Amino acid sequence: MIFELGTNRFETNAPAQYPAVVSTKLIQAKDTSASGIVHVESFNVIENKYTYVFVDASESVYIGIMEWFINIAQGMLNVFTLTDDLGIVRTVRFLDSQLEGNNTAFQLWDITFSVEVV
Repeated sequence: MIFELGTNRFETNAPAQYPAVVSTKLIQAKDTSASGIVHVESFNVIENKYTYVFVDASESVYIGIMEWFINIAQGMLNVFTLTDDLGIVRTVRFLDSQLEGNNTAFQLWDITFSVEVV
């Protein structure tokens, strides 16, 4: 995974897992015809949100992602380029005001973060 913003770059070879299910949101449109009949249609709109999960990542990966979040992306403030493990490049921003990192063993971390495509 590669994080890039201007000349700043952080790259990790640690694999990230994320949901295979596409996140959707139900939207309904309502209209009234001239004869007074109400028509309602529902649409599942794909949300451009992705959640990445690192399981048993090394301490250096944890520190690198945290430093990126705090110092470069500045939480939810800055938009940056993220290249995931599949090689897909997206322009994103973090969705959370803080990252989730759980120490699972000596120098091993589970890290979870969500981004939205902008």
